[in-house]
Amino acid sequence: RTWRPDYTVNVMANQPTQSTVVYGVGITAATVFTVPADERWVVRHMRLYNQSANTQSVAIFKGTAAAGLNIISQKVMAPTTTIDIWGRYVFTAAQVMQAAASVSTGMVLFVNYDKYTIV
Repeated sequence: RTWRPDYTVNVMANQPTQSTVVYGVGITAATVFTVPADERWVVRHMRLYNQSANTQSVAIFKGTAAAGLNIISQKVMAPTTTIDIWGRYVFTAAQVMQAAASVSTGMVLFVNYDKYTIV
């Protein structure tokens, strides 16, 4: 096999920019973010915080919920608890992350990522 990249990342000229998305997760699967056309995002850390007084379950998807690519699936969280998710989840141009909870309010998702500009 010959490896052929479908993009070029100029690491020397374009050091990654670190950023965070904060998202209130609702009862219906909805988009947390969509990666712009000229970027690649590498998600390294996510924190879920159940700030409500209710036990909730939550799911996070790479892509749409319908695609079924779960980062976590129906994780049950007790009231006022936090969980950290570490990894290396690469999102390319136009890819989305979606999330959904079992209760309409109270779940907050923090997503820390490195943003690379594709040149």
